Amino acid sequence: AALDASDVGTDVGPFDVGPFDAGISRAFDPPMMASATPIAPFTACTIQTATDMIPGAEHRVPCSPIAYPFIPPAGGPHYSEWASFLTYTSPVPWGFLVHSMEHGAVILAYHCANDADCAPVRTAYADLIAAHGLDPICRPEDTPTRYIVVPAPDLPTPIAVIAWGHLYTATCLDVPSLTAFAEAHYGMA
Repeated sequence: AALDASDVGTDVGPFDVGPFDAGISRAFDPPMMASATPIAPFTACTIQTATDMIPGAEHRVPCSPIAYPFIPPAGGPHYSEWASFLTYTSPVPWGFLVHSMEHGAVILAYHCANDADCAPVRTAYADLIAAHGLDPICRPEDTPTRYIVVPAPDLPTPIAVIAWGHLYTATCLDVPSLTAFAEAHYGMA
């Protein structure tokens, strides 16, 4: 099922208020249906976008606990170090990824019931990055773009594209909408 406001509860830690209190909110756009094949265990292709309002962007000690009010987070406090703009084969803690988003990165995250279901997702992500071309701010010897590809086992959907303050989730691989969202929010921290 797609994310909705009922999926959000009260967290403890740095966010010890309800997510709709103190300026913390996630506003969902109406869900979109697409004709793409859903990724198991989902039975319908649903695409949802949202805007996050999470005040603050303070730095925390790397690997210290951060209780984000939403998973995946699209802003808020984060670690003082950021994740390199790479393709990862293991999960990366959200605190590093959120800091990367603060610097204009777009996170291309995935979580599938089995690895074979995510192979086309990873290929689509690689194609999107290749088509984007060199980021003029990045040095090519370090990284050509500010995209990060990462498995995220805590995602409630198989696909998530996250940029500072913005979120795209999908239960299917709909390349046109995914690419349009990623490119529209690239470098926009």
